[in-house]
Amino acid sequence: DALRALIRDHGAGGGLGAALTRRLGTELGGLPGATVAQLQALLEAGWLSRGSDGSLKAVRSIDQLRVDPLPLPNSERTATNLRLSALSRDERRVVEAVAILAMPTSSSVIAQTAQVPKVEPVSERLVRSGWVLVRDEGLQQLVELASAREGQAVREALGPAAVALHAAAAAALKERYGQKSSAISALVAHHPEHAGRPAEARPLLLHAAQASSRRGETADA
Repeated sequence: DALRALIRDHGAGGGLGAALTRRLGTELGGLPGATVAQLQALLEAGWLSRGSDGSLKAVRSIDQLRVDPLPLPNSERTATNLRLSALSRDERRVVEAVAILAMPTSSSVIAQTAQVPKVEPVSERLVRSGWVLVRDEGLQQLVELASAREGQAVREALGPAAVALHAAAAAALKERYGQKSSAISALVAHHPEHAGRPAEARPLLLHAAQASSRRGETADA
């Protein structure tokens, strides 16, 4: 396998090499340049270290390398920032809101989070430019970013402005869904936590935990 050989040639063998091959093959499509840039980003961020013999060692756990968001190469951040700079004000607001929400979300929730009254025509333009994916589910339209890595780059580019967007996302989700399910409660709680409002997150997390416990008791019965 060409990707496995490339990663091995850069010093990652054994279980580490296998984990990186699976992860980067999925995320980067096996592209050699992108793979080398990602390995360098992992080194620079301290996720990997290089031994005296040139081999790569995992500093983070293999499980983290398999599932956690990886540190992005600077070239990837730069490319995303250039794409953001080409957007109109409303397009950029929608992209940033969808990145913060980080899941397929209804146009009404996105409109409230982004403070853009008519999201549908904006979403259509963003579909054409490769930013988002849109699908109809029942009577509502769900929107999500086309690339999880680009979403990560957008969130990083927001910096301190992400706090206000998380607060807006929490308010929009609570208004739309309330506490209809433990899954929704857990998702809503994520946003006040990131907005620096842990007191708002606690009852939501408690609701999610209680509902999960009740499901477990029902299953045991």
